[in-house]
Amino acid sequence: MKIGLYTIHASHNVGAMLQAYALTTLLQKRGAEVELVNMYPKAEELQNHHRTKGAFMHNLMREAYLLTHPAIRKMEKNFDAFHEQMPLSKRFLSKKEYMETPNHYDLHLVGSDQVWNLQKGFDFSEFYYLDYLPEGSRKAAYGSSFGTITGITGIGMASRALKSFDKLSVREDTAVDFVKSLTGKSCAHVVDPTLLLTKDEWNEILEEEPFVKGKYIFFYGVNSDAKTWEMIKLAKEKLGIPVVGYPGPIIPKYKFDKYVLNGGPKQFVNLIKNAGLVITSSFHGLAFSVNYGKKFMLVRYGERMGRMSSLMRLVGAQDYFVENIEDEERLFTKGWDIEAIQRNLSIARNKSINWIDENILSI
Repeated sequence: MKIGLYTIHASHNVGAMLQAYALTTLLQKRGAEVELVNMYPKAEELQNHHRTKGAFMHNLMREAYLLTHPAIRKMEKNFDAFHEQMPLSKRFLSKKEYMETPNHYDLHLVGSDQVWNLQKGFDFSEFYYLDYLPEGSRKAAYGSSFGTITGITGIGMASRALKSFDKLSVREDTAVDFVKSLTGKSCAHVVDPTLLLTKDEWNEILEEEPFVKGKYIFFYGVNSDAKTWEMIKLAKEKLGIPVVGYPGPIIPKYKFDKYVLNGGPKQFVNLIKNAGLVITSSFHGLAFSVNYGKKFMLVRYGERMGRMSSLMRLVGAQDYFVENIEDEERLFTKGWDIEAIQRNLSIARNKSINWIDENILSI
């Protein structure tokens, strides 16, 4: 069985690449031939390597720094190397190019991440709704995400596209009924692909040595507010260990003891694996903390916390969501029930793998 996997996979974003790798790997281990549909526009490549003309003209000093900093160059190489080792189809430079001559697969599978995000309307996510495929094409979705189901447009077009799918599943529990209302079809709630692989399976691709030596608190998120920084400092005070930061989509203005600029997907997982505590506002920061059985705190950032809240409910970790110093103090006093989280994760993982066996690999 040959599966074409449609998902966000080339962006220099740890969550995007790691979820693409995880779903590909799980399907291969269960006997499928998998190919990532390599939609990789030139504009995305330029953005990955900090060479976008608009950004350069907007901030000359910043872009000159990014273009020449050796750690940034190393980070780009780490991302590129990870991307290139995945099973990629030939490269397509535009959605239009692929839509005119789509690849033939036994099954066209839309993967996870925010592939169905409708905040910018249907046209923005059109590629991942597969409405351009030839009639009769077998289509399914594993763990697809809308990101949010509030303030969206293009619902009518999305509804018509999704009705042609043979099997549907989503990553967030709140999206299950939404998809049912759009399509009139059943929809399953499954785990993010990164959680399909156990920590032992992730360890197979990591270097044994810690990327950062010694004990540390690891921070990964998009926060830049003073309240979050106060919580980070309190954790450092309580544990007596340094804080290591890792750049997300928005670079925080915090003064970390160490700031890792030269990491890639593998180094990111290594940093979580060896952390004494993880503080995050990122979905995949949370996912890997749960998977590795780490002590963690999920910090609010903005209003789009639905993805994280869904995962927290799934594994029974709602108590580890902190919004202020008082929440953090209570968490340190109460402690973490890691074993319960691991049990809940194992149950959810097995259910998701069974869904893949019965609904994807049986098509």
